[in-house]
Amino acid sequence: MYIASLLGTGSIFIYLTGIAAVAGHVFPFYLKFKGGKGIGTCLGILFYYLYLMLKNQWLSFYWLIIYIVGIIIFYFITRKRELLGVVALPLLLVIIFLSSPLNLITILAGLIIIYVFFINFLINIVRKSPLGQE
Repeated sequence: MYIASLLGTGSIFIYLTGIAAVAGHVFPFYLKFKGGKGIGTCLGILFYYLYLMLKNQWLSFYWLIIYIVGIIIFYFITRKRELLGVVALPLLLVIIFLSSPLNLITILAGLIIIYVFFINFLINIVRKSPLGQE
């Protein structure tokens, strides 16, 4: 998405490149369109949104530091990476929605991120449960 923005493309194309990257990681062609994750790609899109928010001064750097410190404290209290992801990523998405001007593409990209995140979270829960093991 950052490279697309450097090339001077429109904002719709920039967001579509992010959505295409997520789709490519969730449905990889070399795995017959099955078995992809896409969480890292969603996280990259969220970081790109954070970059835009800081660049356009929609979000104060101090609030970002408070968010990061809060997530670190939450991790040291719980010591669960899975729980950290369940709290940190949706909270980051809420911060992005509340701080940036919303348009249809931003909402669509956010919904895709939420969908990919929670589907992968549920798959990991089933995989780790006694019922999901073979």
